[in-house]
Amino acid sequence: MGLRYKEQQFGSSFFVTTTFKEHAPFGDISGVYEQLAESLSYRLNETQSKLAAYVFMLSHIHLFLFIDGKSLAAFMRDFKKYTAQ
Repeated sequence: MGLRYKEQQFGSSFFVTTTFKEHAPFGDISGVYEQLAESLSYRLNETQSKLAAYVFMLSHIHLFLFIDGKSLAAFMRDFKKYTAQ
């Protein structure tokens, strides 16, 4: 995941959109949203971050995060790594 504005690597609030591989509609598969929610909850607890809003779509997700003093790239890297496993 590339950051459009490098100076925003560390901040307090972020709007994130990320897609499934090749925009595949994995949202159609039973249990996918539950696993995404569980993975997201785990990462939020581990990093002591807050989630203001989220939307799970068929091929992508939207997140509005508060991760004070933490790196967005590191948060997303670990979230995707945990979710992929």
